[in-house]
Amino acid sequence: MKKFVLVFTLIITFCLVGAIAPEIIGVSVDRGIHGMSYSISIIGNNFIATPTVDFGSGINTTAVNYFGLSIIVADIHVTFGAPLGFHDMI
Repeated sequence: MKKFVLVFTLIITFCLVGAIAPEIIGVSVDRGIHGMSYSISIIGNNFIATPTVDFGSGINTTAVNYFGLSIIVADIHVTFGAPLGFHDMI
């Protein structure tokens, strides 16, 4: 059975009016393997208490937890159908 490496690329998109924009400083996981699940810590500034995270096709976000203005944790599962290559994190 071959294992494929998926690489995640951060692209932050937001539309806030009258608020301080969130800032991503780093993430704990930047690649994954088909069929595996991961908890990804996202470190930064100005996060909101109701964050959402999306990695696109084939990567299911199963939970997002807010731990304060500077950290959120996204639980994801990489499906076997996830396309190889870079994925944007929104």
